[in-house]
Amino acid sequence: MSDTYSAVYEAVRSRIPYTDISGAVIQVLQNEDIGFKVTQMLEAIREEQTRPCILLRPEITIDGNQWCASYGNMPQGIQGFGDTPAMAMNEFDKEYYNAKIEIKKGG
Repeated sequence: MSDTYSAVYEAVRSRIPYTDISGAVIQVLQNEDIGFKVTQMLEAIREEQTRPCILLRPEITIDGNQWCASYGNMPQGIQGFGDTPAMAMNEFDKEYYNAKIEIKKGG
């Protein structure tokens, strides 16, 4: 073990009493509010997984000097353009939500 690793290991080990490891874990969870942080992380994952660009899997191509995320045929389809694939996907999501709002208003 390196000296740095050993020092860190000993510092952490010394704070966890051998007789009450579950109490130490509970104390850390309460002090750091881990449950809230885990809930936030799970919500962020859920939001990411339900994005239109994830669910619909648009085709990504280069159109001129920009990336295009395209789903369906023009002009009825949805397209998003951007300088990077990620920017095109973000624009695709925006266009998807705009299209849904227009369909609801018109339908």
